[in-house]
Parts: sequence; structure tokens; C-alpha cells
Amino acid sequence: MLDGDPGLGTSCLTLDLATRVSTGKRWPDDAQGCDPVGVLLLSAEDGLADTIRPRLDAASADVDRVYAFTVREVDPRTGARLERLATLPGETTRLARAITARDVGLWIR
Repeated sequence: MLDGDPGLGTSCLTLDLATRVSTGKRWPDDAQGCDPVGVLLLSAEDGLADTIRPRLDAASADVDRVYAFTVREVDPRTGARLERLATLPGETTRLARAITARDVGLWIR
């Protein structure tokens, strides 16, 4: 578990982990990397398009193996399609299905 207050670099660190796990890159101590696997992101602070994706691109992550976990629903009153951040434990079943379906080896929340 990695925990830190906002603004201390935890997002940069977790996206470095995502890059290494999604690509199999070596670790900072020069240890052998893992076989590339999927990474599931649940972000509550940083925007996917304006912050997370550019950081993953800059780090040369395999973005085809990095998945943002959001919940897509239809508003019953308006019929509009909505996308929202997942809540836990409310979306535990959906989360488990996503982990299994995408060969996820790292989950970042």
C-alpha cells in the first residue's frame, strides 16, 4: 500500500509503477521487470485526459494495458449517458469483473 497527501508525488510514483508493470521495464534498483500485465486505475484526483494520459505517454507506458475504471450509466430521468468515478464497496463486483477480464496485475486507487 502506498499512501500520501495530495501534492507529494504519489500520482507520479503510481504511474511509474503502472508503466513498469504494463511494459515489463526494469525496476529503479535494476531488478528484472515482470511480464507485462494490465493495470487498472481508479482515479479520484487527476483527470484522465489532461493529467494521467500525458504522464503515461511521457513515461512510455503501454497504454493498451492501462485501463481507467469508471462506471457508465444511463440517467433514468433524461436518458443521458453518464460516466462517474467508481465508489467502493459499491462497485466491488464490477471491479472484480474488470480485473479478471483484463489480466490485471496492478490495481491503483
